[in-house]
Amino acid sequence: LIYSFDRIPNASGYKPVLDSIQVNHKLSNGSTRTQIIEERWRFDLRYEFLDSTMVTNLRALYNRRGGFIFTPFNTGTGWDGIIAPVVWENDFDFYKYSENASTAGFSGSIKLLETEP
Repeated sequence: LIYSFDRIPNASGYKPVLDSIQVNHKLSNGSTRTQIIEERWRFDLRYEFLDSTMVTNLRALYNRRGGFIFTPFNTGTGWDGIIAPVVWENDFDFYKYSENASTAGFSGSIKLLETEP
């Protein structure tokens, strides 16, 4: 276990997407045939009002620069069965304040892309 998120994002801050890697063929009769080669997970997480401890922990995860296994919010009753090897794709942007008061905490986003298993 590398890191267990102290908080999970609210429903609008967690967006799992199963992207299809596909090739579309335009056929001679005008129709289209789609060939799905593979599917990959993409996870977009957005957080607000994080304390400095969680920001520090997220920075340590970001600094690994390598892949890790992501199990979204593993709880005994809420796990959705998704598990994927991922890399952190976007920049670390958790140094902006959630509101005008610095005591309100920090906001930022995480984009995780599935890698080869």
